[in-house]
Amino acid sequence: MNSYKILFILGIIFFLISCNPNTDSDPSQNGQIDGVNFTNISTEASIDQSVSNNAKQSLSQHKEITNINAVNTEKDLVIAIEVHHNERFKLAKIRKKLHKKMEKVFRDHKVQLSTDQKIVIETKQLEKQIQNRNVSKKKLEKEVKHLIKLMNEQT
Repeated sequence: MNSYKILFILGIIFFLISCNPNTDSDPSQNGQIDGVNFTNISTEASIDQSVSNNAKQSLSQHKEITNINAVNTEKDLVIAIEVHHNERFKLAKIRKKLHKKMEKVFRDHKVQLSTDQKIVIETKQLEKQIQNRNVSKKKLEKEVKHLIKLMNEQT
């Protein structure tokens, strides 16, 4: 009987330790700001990504966002975000609010914002290609048009 009590107590302790919300490492060590993952794309490349970097900085202030990926051309800005799991019930409201904010800030670009996981993955891959300078301006525009088409198909 004592062994069951010991196992029960150890199980409770294990459960409490594993559910501790403060087990994350320091966000500044992981390239995060305020718990939001994003990577600034080098603006020294032939393709200027300062607009997408500014969008990432602006969106990183929102506590419901966990990850931001963004790419831009001269006319279009594609932003893909991930939100905390417990915020997914308000996903449409969050998306609408952030889309309006980005449209106000970046009036000279056509802003597309998505929370779809496929768009997040595609945007992250495109960011890596830009960072590694493996993409030309024409290919970037083609990929951005493809992302916008995917976004509109899912709507």
